[in-house]
Amino acid sequence: MAGASSPAGSVYMHPTHGGPNSPQQCLFNLETCWINKDIAALNHTLDQVFYTSDPRSLHGFILQILEGSHDMHRKKPDSMALVVLKQFEHWCNTHPHIMTQQVISTALTEDMKHEAFSISTNAHANIFDLLCRLYRLDKSGNEFLVPYVKSLLDKNQYKEAAQYATKLQLQNYFTLEEICLPLLLQDKINLAENYVKGNETMQIGLVQSLDQYCYKGFDAGQFLSELKIPNARKDKLRPQNLSKLIMRLVKLFKLDPEVCPNTCHTKDYGAMKFLLYKKYKQKSIEGDNWDELMVNTIRNNIDLQEELVVQLMCYNDLPAAAEWSQRFDIPVQKLPAAVISERERLQEEASNKPVEDETDDWDDELFTDADMTYPSEEYYRLSLPMDKVHMISTYDDLHMCQDSIVKCGITVGIDMEWRPTFTPTQVSRVMLVQLATYDNIYLLDMIALHDAGQPEVIKAFFTALFCGKEVLKLGFGIKTDLQMLHKSYPYLRECVSQLRRMVDLHTLSRQIVYALPDIMGEKAPASEAESVAAEKGLRELVHQCLGKPLDKKEQLSDWERRPLRPTQIHYSALDAYCLLEVYDLLKERVKAAELEINMEPSLSSKAPNICNPPKSSRSANRKAEREKKKNNSESPNSSKASSSPPLKPGNVAVVCDNMLQGLGRYLRACGIDVKILSNEDDHDVAAKVNFLCHSFVRFT
Repeated sequence: MAGASSPAGSVYMHPTHGGPNSPQQCLFNLETCWINKDIAALNHTLDQVFYTSDPRSLHGFILQILEGSHDMHRKKPDSMALVVLKQFEHWCNTHPHIMTQQVISTALTEDMKHEAFSISTNAHANIFDLLCRLYRLDKSGNEFLVPYVKSLLDKNQYKEAAQYATKLQLQNYFTLEEICLPLLLQDKINLAENYVKGNETMQIGLVQSLDQYCYKGFDAGQFLSELKIPNARKDKLRPQNLSKLIMRLVKLFKLDPEVCPNTCHTKDYGAMKFLLYKKYKQKSIEGDNWDELMVNTIRNNIDLQEELVVQLMCYNDLPAAAEWSQRFDIPVQKLPAAVISERERLQEEASNKPVEDETDDWDDELFTDADMTYPSEEYYRLSLPMDKVHMISTYDDLHMCQDSIVKCGITVGIDMEWRPTFTPTQVSRVMLVQLATYDNIYLLDMIALHDAGQPEVIKAFFTALFCGKEVLKLGFGIKTDLQMLHKSYPYLRECVSQLRRMVDLHTLSRQIVYALPDIMGEKAPASEAESVAAEKGLRELVHQCLGKPLDKKEQLSDWERRPLRPTQIHYSALDAYCLLEVYDLLKERVKAAELEINMEPSLSSKAPNICNPPKSSRSANRKAEREKKKNNSESPNSSKASSSPPLKPGNVAVVCDNMLQGLGRYLRACGIDVKILSNEDDHDVAAKVNFLCHSFVRFT
């Protein structure tokens, strides 16, 4: 403890009371070796003392050496004290017959632990960790140090208090509001996470405490004024930030989302509003697709069921409000009069309507064109007949599929589908894997295959497909699909990490367009610019290459439901098959333009990153930035760029983050086209808008 007085001299049993091996003489010899940088001689000197001394006195002897060391309190990462402690730890580990548990327990009195802790608080962190291990301060039984931690809290030193309480295992002597909450409000989240690490009761308690602040009407300002925590950030208690933090903790500690009902309700409500917006404003989801997603979002939440009826009335869709109130069996006393009247009308119509027998035969593996409802003429359609689309739901089917596609010279388009998740209580996994050749399309029902209970058969199939050189595999943004695949089915991780001959058309197409901007054809007319700019991803690429966009209405649908709707089948089959058509067209145009571009840029060299995406470091980013600047300065076009005339305000478009709203308003005043993000927008919205601008708008 900082400033604590040492116990009486009787605490320590010195190895010798005089002579060449006295603590004073030993310290002199050790520091002489340290100054001469002779670590071997230093360790040899220590070993001599350890061999010739009473083992019960060694812990006290080490503390005397540390206290007398000149560099002990300089908090340097490399010091003689650190070398001494490491050698002592090595001695204890290699001589368990001498440093027995009984000897150590006898030597480590409460006073000695107290002195060791006092020394550690004034030393470097690596010395603190070693002292905790050697003097068993990282075990239970340190209650005598609770007053010291409380003294730190009285001084508002929450960081230090958390570190010591965590290391000394004293968390049970403090409430979460005393240490954890101040850390979170001071944006020291990592310390708070480490404080409750390994203690599920505390983890649940922390999440539940934070969840209490998510209720509607919570006054964050008054709450902070009562706590009187220095440097507390009020923005940490905003509902949006708080809910993100709570869900991060739930995911990190693998807790049941039910422990934070307020947060889950807020997330579910936001998801419901999002689906309503997609249907009534964007008109991008409708019909059975929208109904399935809404049911999965609301589930049995009575409050949200009633709120949905209210929201549907706000969108002037009275029939839908009545229909959903009837589906959820909401009591009439909780419904407006208009909904009750409309509900009675619908019930009367239903009673007068003849009953039709409708059966879905999921066992049929062939789908005819007569059964298919195709997208409208404005969208691109599948050129193969539907009897060429095969559902793979058994292991026999899987073997047939493998025999058909794992051949030398075959090219396969690959895509995957999973149910979108809008709430933290929903868990998603890959439900469908689409594999397309020029003659057939295979839809792998991963639910049926996985539930059959033979994962080794599935692993053998994907190993043959992914890890061999025979098959050229095409994907679009395929890394995301592969990450989701091995996350859903961990036994496929090895297959994904050993991926070979996989081409990502997203990366390849951007490389081609960069080399030859006009390769996709003439610039779209002004009348079509807005619709083209609204497209993203594969939909955009198919539009540019094949003349019509993909109909993406089924993308956000319930891919877990069985049987799949015909529209889902067509959508999933086309998403894989169109990759073959796009790739062939790109090859033709690259060949015609005589571009020197590798049409098979493999992902194999980066395959390990698919499972474990690397975290970029600051040093790596700075190095990349320096290289970029160097390349730009050495570029032959750099002089042309510097001599080009300045842009006029009307020819510039700028995206301003919500942290730069003032700058955005100033640029608008100068005549520049500015998109300013609102406070509710996430930061990645700026990147998305910027990508669309660079992809579809050419400033001159």
